[in-house]
Amino acid sequence: MRIGLYQYAVTANHYENMLHIKVAAEEATLNGVELLVLPECALSGYPQTSPFTINEIDFQKVVLAKKELEQLATDNHLCILTGTAECAEGKYYNSAILAMPGKETYTVYRKRALWGWDAENFSSGDMDEGVFKVNGFRIGVRICFEVRFPEYFRELYRKNVDCAVIIFNDTSEADAIERYDLIKAHLRTRAVENVFPVISVNSSAINQTAPSAVIDKDGRVILESIPHTEQLLVYDLKKSTEDSFGAKGRRQISETLAR
Repeated sequence: MRIGLYQYAVTANHYENMLHIKVAAEEATLNGVELLVLPECALSGYPQTSPFTINEIDFQKVVLAKKELEQLATDNHLCILTGTAECAEGKYYNSAILAMPGKETYTVYRKRALWGWDAENFSSGDMDEGVFKVNGFRIGVRICFEVRFPEYFRELYRKNVDCAVIIFNDTSEADAIERYDLIKAHLRTRAVENVFPVISVNSSAINQTAPSAVIDKDGRVILESIPHTEQLLVYDLKKSTEDSFGAKGRRQISETLAR
C-alpha cells in the first residue's frame, strides 16, 4: 500500500490549514497514494503552538472542515488520516480521524498521554486500540508525546499491526536539534522493539522538533523530510515476509513477553 506523509506548518486558521490539505491531497493523488497522513491537529490547529486557547476553536468550522475532508477523500479516491481537536459529549479531545472515499469521517484514536497544556485542556482518550484497516493492512495510531512510552506501542504489537503511525505537532520557538534527535531515537526504538515499521508526521512550523520519517522494523531511517519544509514523502508499505536475524530474535522474545 502506498502511504503519503505530508508535513506543513499547521496554524490556528482552519481555512489556511485546509488549503494545505487540498494541496497535499492533489499531490498524493498524482503519486498514487492510497493513505495520506497529516500532522497532529492539522485540521483544527494545535492551540498551544499557534498560539491560541481551546475556547477559541470554532468547532462548527471543524465539523465543516471534516465534510470538506470527506469530499477530498471521495474526489481523490484517497484515505486521509489527520489530527484534530474534537468536541464530543461536552469534552475536548486531541484526536486522530480517518476520512475514506464515500464514507463519513470517524474517530480512530484519542490521545491518552496528556501533559502540560494538553492535560489542562483535553480529556484523556477512551479508545485504547487505535487500529484501522486500509486495503488489507492494519495500521496502528498514536499521538505525539505517546512516543516516549513503549507501553502504548506494545499494545499495537499485540494487535498485530502492519505498521504504527505517530502524528506530531512538536515544535519549539528555539532551535532544539538535541530534542529532534532524541525523538527520532524514540521512533527508531519503537520500531525495533515491536518489529514493525514506524511512520511519523510532524508540523513544519517554527523549529521542528520531531521528524516526518519512515523507519523500518530494524530501526533504519528509510525516508526523512527536510525539517521546516512543506513536503510529501511517499512510502510503499509491504506485508512483512522475512525477518533479519535480529528481528527473528526480537519477535520470538516479544511473543513470550506478550503472553
